[in-house]
Amino acid sequence: MYGLVTITAIQYRHHGVTLLAPIATISMYWTYDHGLAHAFLDSFFDNPEEITEIRILWFTRVTGMLVAAHMLMPLAWSVRDVQRNEYVDNPFPWFLPMIWFLFAIWAVLPSASWLPLVACIFGIANAWVRGDINLMPLLSVGVIFSFMIGFADGGYFTGDIFGYSMLFSGVVIYVLWLAEAYGIMRMNVTDEERLEKLMPYSLDTQLRFLAISTLLLSFDVVNGLGMLAGSGWATYEAVQKGDKVSILFLPLIDGLTAANLIHQFEVGTESLRQFLIGGIFFVEGAIMIYLSSKTDRIYDSKIFTWKDDDEFFTFIEYMGFSGVVAALTGVIYAFG
Repeated sequence: MYGLVTITAIQYRHHGVTLLAPIATISMYWTYDHGLAHAFLDSFFDNPEEITEIRILWFTRVTGMLVAAHMLMPLAWSVRDVQRNEYVDNPFPWFLPMIWFLFAIWAVLPSASWLPLVACIFGIANAWVRGDINLMPLLSVGVIFSFMIGFADGGYFTGDIFGYSMLFSGVVIYVLWLAEAYGIMRMNVTDEERLEKLMPYSLDTQLRFLAISTLLLSFDVVNGLGMLAGSGWATYEAVQKGDKVSILFLPLIDGLTAANLIHQFEVGTESLRQFLIGGIFFVEGAIMIYLSSKTDRIYDSKIFTWKDDDEFFTFIEYMGFSGVVAALTGVIYAFG
């Protein structure tokens, strides 16, 4: 009956009925142990008492799933109204259905600590649909903190909460970057000039920076594979696309990644590991120093574009400085 009423209300845009329907779930009589619903639900729960356990407001896990699925319908219709870009006399609301959805999903989730992540995902979807993709970097930062909050309160990955939060955040932001790279992110953008004024840097640059940074900060979780992926990506951006900032930080990024992997897989003795890590830093630094001396080759390289000569000579200066610091760090680490 609940499903029939909600579908009919949505079909004919009776928004009042749609928004008041969740109140009907206050009645839990149909889930008690004498009904068919209880017999059906009992097979999905280890503890039968969980069927009628109140989690938030009057919602149980069962009614929470029911209302959450219901509220996704007006939310999806509101998205459809926006995408059609046509005037609608009675458009679907999205704010109140989202509030209902958050309360309902709160009852379903193992902990309320995951609500910020749900809210961020909704924010990302809403920003994409409405073409406000300038909010994506801010929402990506929100995803990072949301994973930390969720993992910290749920007893997950004890001792590695930060690393796993960075790893999962990096994967999510990488997906957003792919959407931007393939043009999916801009499907609903109608005013490109407005976005350029709102963003100090391109969305591609901001998402790439956040994704690489979070993957690098995952450190030793999953045997350091996240850090390896971030390092490989930064190296690719530096070598293939001529990203000047990535080039300057390559000795640090590659050196720390190699050090992490060497320690993770316990290569050789402690003294050998120390020598190998120092050697990697030294070689990276020596390469940077050598390249900084090849000014003509770098200036004429097709992967770089220079605004003027001042930018070029400043980059060469920083490049040499980066190499010297990396080489000295390697010597000190290997023999210190």
